[in-house]
Amino acid sequence: MTSKITLRGRHISQFAQNYLLERKSQLELKGIYGDDGAKSFCQTYNLIENEPNTPVEIVEGIDSICAGAGADECPKFKTNCVFSDGFNEDSETLREYGLKTGQYTASDIIEAVIDYNNRTGFVSPRDKFRKRKIGGTSI
Repeated sequence: MTSKITLRGRHISQFAQNYLLERKSQLELKGIYGDDGAKSFCQTYNLIENEPNTPVEIVEGIDSICAGAGADECPKFKTNCVFSDGFNEDSETLREYGLKTGQYTASDIIEAVIDYNNRTGFVSPRDKFRKRKIGGTSI
């Protein structure tokens, strides 16, 4: 039996980019997230892809990836996930995918990612958010 993982919105968006576009190696991620963070990313994403019945709990705050990197609170949360204009990437990402906090399976997450891509043409909500910011439209 596989263990349950927890995911927050931002990490689902990052999973989508990794799943649909370009798989980043643990070595590539190491430069961004450090040894433990890169290992946690790869282990969690591999589990989602390879074990479709894995229980996934969508949470607000620290998830399996953050915890696997040794964080009991995210040092980058305020700068990377909640912006000065009040935009919260975690909650907006979940809304865009049609997901809420709660219980899912890995296959549910993959289905939401693929459905979002088919509906919008974007790989993840991060792409849509960036396009709006660059285009000058408020989010």
